[in-house]
Amino acid sequence: MAQPGSSSRPGLSSTCDPTSLAKIQILLVPIQLPGSPLSSQQFDYWSHLFRSRTSLRSDDLSTSHAASLNGSGPSGPSHGAARSSTGVSGHSTSRSRFSPNSNTGSISKGPGAGLVNHVHLSYAAHPPARHLSSLSLLRISMFPLIVIGVALKPTSGDLGESIEGYSVDGGDTSGGSAQANGQSTDGHAGNTGSMRVFDEAVHALFPPSSPFPLVKRLVLVPPKHPSHLSRGSESKPVRRPAESNDALDRKGKFVERDVLEAPWDNEETWIIKFLGGVVGDVLGELGDLVTAMETPQGLKTLSATLLPSLTSNPSSISHQTLESLAEEPSFPNGDRPRRPSTTTPYPVSHSPIEGLGIGISLKRSLTPGGRPTSIAAPSLPPLQTNAIASSSRDSTPTTTTSSSSNPFRRTSGIPSAFTRSSSAASLAPPANPNPFPASTSKYTTASLVGLAGGRLLKLLGDMYLLAGMYTDAVKCFDDGAERCRSVGDVLWEALAREGRAVAGMGEAWEGRDGSEMTQPFPNSPIPIEILTHLLSSLACLSRAPLPYPSTILSPSPQAISGSLSFATPSSPNPSIVGTGEGLLAYLHTSLSLRISHFLLIIWASSGWGSIALSSLFSHTIPRSFPPSLSPEESRDASARQRRHRFLLSLHQKSQLDRQAMFAHAEGALQPHHRALTKAEQVALHTEVVWLARWLDLPRKEAFFSRELVKRIGELIVESREESRRRGQAGFSRTKSAIPLNDTNGSTPASQSVAPRQRESTEGNQSVIMLFERAMNSMGLDVLSLSTSDGKRTTLRQTGTEQVKPPRFGWPELQVEMIKEGISVADSLPDQVGVIRLCMTALRELHMYLNPGSQGVLAKMLPNALAVVRRRGMPLENLRWWLPGLTVLSIELTNLPPNRLPLEHSREEIATDKGRDPFLYNPRLRAAEAGKTVLIAKEQTDVYVTLRNPFAFNLEIQDMSLITAGIEFVVTPLSVSLAPQSIQSVRIVGIASTAGSLQIKGVRLRLGDGSACDILLPVVDDAERKRIVKHKSRAMMDFAKTKVQGLDARYTGTTEPEPPITDPSSERWLECRVVDEQPLVWIKKSSLTHGTIMLYDGEASFIRLTLENTSTIPVDFVKLSFDDSSSRAARALISEGELTPQHAHELEWDILHRPVLTWDDDGESNIPPGGRTTISVKCLGKVGCTDGTIRIDYGYLKRSGDTSSVPNSFQTRQMTFPVIFTVYHTLEPHSLDIVRFVPPNSPVESKDTEVVGLFAEQNDYLSPLPTPRTPGTPRIREMEKESLKEVMKSEMDASHCLFGLYVSNVYGVPFEVSLSRKGSGAQEAPLTTTRLVPPGATERLLIPLPRLSLPSSTTSQPIPSLSDRQYVVDKSTRTPAQIQEERQLFWYREELLKTVSATWIEPGSKRQGFMSLRDQVFTASLLEVYRSDDLEIEIEISSRDAERLITGEFIDITVRLTNRLEIPYQPFVRLEALPTLNSEPSWAQSTPARRPPSGAPPVHNLKNVILDGCLGQVLPLIQPGESSTHSLSAIFLAAGSYSFRAAVDEVVFQARDSGDEVKPPPRVRFSPLVTVNVMTE
Repeated sequence: MAQPGSSSRPGLSSTCDPTSLAKIQILLVPIQLPGSPLSSQQFDYWSHLFRSRTSLRSDDLSTSHAASLNGSGPSGPSHGAARSSTGVSGHSTSRSRFSPNSNTGSISKGPGAGLVNHVHLSYAAHPPARHLSSLSLLRISMFPLIVIGVALKPTSGDLGESIEGYSVDGGDTSGGSAQANGQSTDGHAGNTGSMRVFDEAVHALFPPSSPFPLVKRLVLVPPKHPSHLSRGSESKPVRRPAESNDALDRKGKFVERDVLEAPWDNEETWIIKFLGGVVGDVLGELGDLVTAMETPQGLKTLSATLLPSLTSNPSSISHQTLESLAEEPSFPNGDRPRRPSTTTPYPVSHSPIEGLGIGISLKRSLTPGGRPTSIAAPSLPPLQTNAIASSSRDSTPTTTTSSSSNPFRRTSGIPSAFTRSSSAASLAPPANPNPFPASTSKYTTASLVGLAGGRLLKLLGDMYLLAGMYTDAVKCFDDGAERCRSVGDVLWEALAREGRAVAGMGEAWEGRDGSEMTQPFPNSPIPIEILTHLLSSLACLSRAPLPYPSTILSPSPQAISGSLSFATPSSPNPSIVGTGEGLLAYLHTSLSLRISHFLLIIWASSGWGSIALSSLFSHTIPRSFPPSLSPEESRDASARQRRHRFLLSLHQKSQLDRQAMFAHAEGALQPHHRALTKAEQVALHTEVVWLARWLDLPRKEAFFSRELVKRIGELIVESREESRRRGQAGFSRTKSAIPLNDTNGSTPASQSVAPRQRESTEGNQSVIMLFERAMNSMGLDVLSLSTSDGKRTTLRQTGTEQVKPPRFGWPELQVEMIKEGISVADSLPDQVGVIRLCMTALRELHMYLNPGSQGVLAKMLPNALAVVRRRGMPLENLRWWLPGLTVLSIELTNLPPNRLPLEHSREEIATDKGRDPFLYNPRLRAAEAGKTVLIAKEQTDVYVTLRNPFAFNLEIQDMSLITAGIEFVVTPLSVSLAPQSIQSVRIVGIASTAGSLQIKGVRLRLGDGSACDILLPVVDDAERKRIVKHKSRAMMDFAKTKVQGLDARYTGTTEPEPPITDPSSERWLECRVVDEQPLVWIKKSSLTHGTIMLYDGEASFIRLTLENTSTIPVDFVKLSFDDSSSRAARALISEGELTPQHAHELEWDILHRPVLTWDDDGESNIPPGGRTTISVKCLGKVGCTDGTIRIDYGYLKRSGDTSSVPNSFQTRQMTFPVIFTVYHTLEPHSLDIVRFVPPNSPVESKDTEVVGLFAEQNDYLSPLPTPRTPGTPRIREMEKESLKEVMKSEMDASHCLFGLYVSNVYGVPFEVSLSRKGSGAQEAPLTTTRLVPPGATERLLIPLPRLSLPSSTTSQPIPSLSDRQYVVDKSTRTPAQIQEERQLFWYREELLKTVSATWIEPGSKRQGFMSLRDQVFTASLLEVYRSDDLEIEIEISSRDAERLITGEFIDITVRLTNRLEIPYQPFVRLEALPTLNSEPSWAQSTPARRPPSGAPPVHNLKNVILDGCLGQVLPLIQPGESSTHSLSAIFLAAGSYSFRAAVDEVVFQARDSGDEVKPPPRVRFSPLVTVNVMTE
């Protein structure tokens, strides 16, 4: 039979054959004769020829096999009298009483009916277990009645003297074993040669006391090669012997006793005739057996004990002793069988039970066995047919758990399926004292009273059933069952009812019409009646007593196999043996399996009919029934649907429920089955697994496969252990040269090393396949040992967990099952199975395993691998078994800042480029995203993030990178990951040359040899969105898709496919490898701890020494800088919230007053190992705390042309941080600008600042302190005199006085100098210096020329010194305000270009600059600093005297000079200001306008008489020209008088036309002129 793990259509086991009671078993045995070895191909060929004959017609049977084969022999009435209808007479009649061809009174073949009986055959693979010998009489059909040995015909002389014919040893030659050709031979003489070898083989198969086989024959096959045998056979064809002829070839011939020679051709015809003779002899032996039992002694022995059995006679007992103990039976007609061999086999014993044995022949005896029996109360009546029919129509199980209840239960109750309305009525004795039919008297003349009557009829029914006489068997079984029930013989009643059911099948088989029409099971009375008898038999078995009493230690399966019985809970001894519960369990389980197969075949045949009957007797599944699906086919939904539809159609046609059929098999697996031997338990579970597979019950199949695996594993382990002790199968037979001790497991006596023998692995793979199928039914696929294509596993990961489908099955059950599987595989031992199961458990169930279990699996896996490798088993490309994401990410670390190469273009180092002085400016060039720059022949670090999901340390033997492009040398790394952790591992690699490098993934290899290439493409935002969308869609599909039943295991085990991506479009981690670069470091610096302390505005130098430590020269050095003040300024500028003036100030400070500068921009060459020193100038700024010096260097001129620079090149950059401490020393404030008044003017000014400037008590030069420095007084005096001269010469309207206050907020004095730049020959440079003590404030004054800027300059917008984007002005200002801001900005810029301030610390060389850009320049200062666009001068002079006297005329002249860029036509008005505050003044009124023509001037002064027009329009004045307006006046009184002129522009109507908007008119006033008038 095929293994349960396979999916092919197997042959059905004879144990489950419902018709096995009607088949004669034949055992074929290969015999190896000396010098004539029989090949396996030859034995298979002849075995196939024999097994092809499963039935024989009654015409093919013969009573004398030897005579029929040789063409001569006894025939006719010479062998005995014919059998009459009323009795049995003669020995020949007893041997032919079960022959279908005899003229007996059998009703199975009526006269003239034309019916032909059939005798069915079955071929056993091996004899039954020895502990079942007690059933040799109770169930004779389960033993091989015929043994046929197949041997190769030896050469002449090997067998000794050839004897034609055969005879029975020392017996009468008139029986079925008569001699051939009328010659008798001595029995011992025939037992020579080949027969001796055959007898030894038979004695090795059967126990010494076994009565079987009834007939044995040795067939010598010719040494030829059949056409279907393999062509590669090593043996050569043998020619046909010359002495043989066609007649002998067709018939065969006898060589010696029970030895026949097969013909060269026509084997099929010869085999049919040969089997007919052998079966005829068996039926004759059965006749002799029944004849012996019909004697009074036989009936007494038959009824004395529960299990009388057939045994083999000892050869030491003489024939006369046997005859003296025989008793003649009484027959009605006075005849008796003339059989000399019906004697008891044993001497009379003192035990009444042991003295009841009776001999049947010279070789066999009927021996009592089991517990003594006596007549008891009638048992319960059998199950009625209508109960089965009704339950079948309701589609309910035909049996329940109670129908196959515990067979050891000693109660009179009946299972639920056999329950009656009144059990008391059923137990009452029958009313008719003789309820048995009288028709059974024609089958036997024995007295059918007591226990012997029912048992004898049951045995007669068995014989008729084997002979194919089913009607006679039905009569005998019905009568025998009722007789056994009436006397309470439950065990024999059970087997009689089972035989009655088989006889019913035989009757139906003989009456089949050959059509394909079927009927539903509930509508067919014949199968229901058969099932009724089978269930009644099962119920009787459940009530049967134990075969042996506990006080008699008779043979039992437990005593032979070593297994233990299951004692009751009250028993103190758990190991009771010898009660025969194993025999009872065997009968119960085998009957349950036959019932389930009976229903299975009817269901598979779509109901009751000819197909079902033919399948029942051939014990095969109908060809129309589809085979079970293989694991690959099971994943096909259409294949599963087709099978489900077919099974549903079978249910509808047969009206049989699959669960009801399987319930009978489950009844066989109740606790009583544990009393069976382990081999029987394995066979039982195997049949149940196959039944569940045929019925398409995967859960049942998986459950019982789990139990089967455990029992097979235990059985294999025990058998191998026994073989190890015996030194037989499973190990090498080569004897060791070193003597070993006995088999108790002790070590050799000497200290020598003994060779270890190889363990057997036969059958291990089948056990694992069976367990694998069971695990598949539970939703867990066992991993294969290696990949299907033999290549390394490649996984593509996106860094995120894929959506896993819902798991099928219960994890707890899967864990328990796989633990059992590992235990079985480890105990076999099957190291390959241990490896596969451990990998499966760790991959699929690690989240459900506790840390302890994971640790055990982690230890078992490498141990099993070590054993496999040590034994040289092929184990390559072990499958990758780590679950989920093992590699989370790959990160290529950037080089350190001092090693990172920066790419530049040739334009960046151009000498004429003055736009951006910074070589390194991150705002101008963005870094190239997604690429990393590496340097050839330099170490690179790659960090790989790994995940360990297990609760034990995960050992990675080898880890490397998968790269493409240039060569990237990586040193393999071994890693140990901590339990349930995520760890980053550094891998070191070196790129050999410059070029492009792609890092695709990681290559991992574990300690067990499993390897995997894990690819990690770079996922961009679009790809990430696509993956997320796919995951969400998959989750929705899993949530809404529901599959009923076990089909969900196939939909749940398939993970969703990732979104389809073009492999060519995948992006990897790309790196650009550049040429080798020099490496320079700062050897030393002039700073201490990198810190420098400065005053505000002070400049100093930092010297750095650079050293080239590489073998590459340096021919390019460039410095760039950064500091905290510039960073803060850029941050404010980038915010865009500053006004243009403030933004310009910050940008100017960054560009023109940098903290760090480098004056040397020339090339610097540093040879390999050389040094150079650079100097960096640093400027102290208040608020600057730190700075950075960036030194870019590289090797540009690699091509050999020293004059050319490549278009692009790489440099390295190192940084030198500097910490600044800047002290705030001087603070300028209160910038002021005032006007000058000419000192030689005849008038006096009332301006306190101007007048006080030249007052002697407030002389500006007098309070200057005298410096303490030697020589300083004279220098200060010289500066003082020079300043006086300059101020005297420049004290006019074209100059102004610039003043600035300076406060010393530091602890030491400073000399502050205020300087102006010269503007040609007219304006010489001028400097004024003051000493500012600590905490003091000094004012510094210096004259400046007034300035006038053209409108083209003042109208320009405020510039931006950076590359800022255009910013929209958020403020709402008028055009006049914008113009005013621009004028203030441009005049301020000119002022700051003219004036500068420096300082020096007396007594030291520390000096610096003081910034004036933080001073506020207001509109009032602008009016003073800006020269007048229209100069107005008033001149007052006396006509006659030098002084102004009352009463005399004076001349007043107003001179106007146009400084504008356009012509100007003024309106001038002159008025004398009032001398008293109470007098009105025109100057306090609104601005003067052109008066009406002819209107006289208006004045209100009483002491001044003016002659002329006070207001007048002057002609148009061109730019740079002048015009005057004069008039006369007389002072009437002495005193002080003041005059001022007002000028307004005359605007004509023509100029007002158009859309141009003109600003309002502007009134300009002259300086106030005051004169003193005196009297004479």
